[in-house]
Amino acid sequence: MSVSLRSLLAISTALTFAALSGCTTTTHSSSCSNNECTVNLNGAGADTTLYGDTVSITLDSADGDTAELTVNRESVSCGEGETKNVEQVEITCDTVGDDEVELSVVG
Repeated sequence: MSVSLRSLLAISTALTFAALSGCTTTTHSSSCSNNECTVNLNGAGADTTLYGDTVSITLDSADGDTAELTVNRESVSCGEGETKNVEQVEITCDTVGDDEVELSVVG
């Protein structure tokens, strides 16, 4: 049985597309008023910057109970309703879902 180069390329392309279609999309949104911000991060790696780019927040993971965040290079874990003081801000994990978190940030 002989397989042509064209067939191998078609199979390779199909496998690559199938693998890529399972990738997680990351999204973020934030809104601020005065020194208070509401931030939504969806998908591992989703990030945002606040307060003139002085505070960077990245969602590393969330499992429905605990969100793992990086705030200006500092690792932070917080459960739903929990407040953490990190760097120069206070972060509250308002809602923690599977691979998503809603935060209140006061700076």
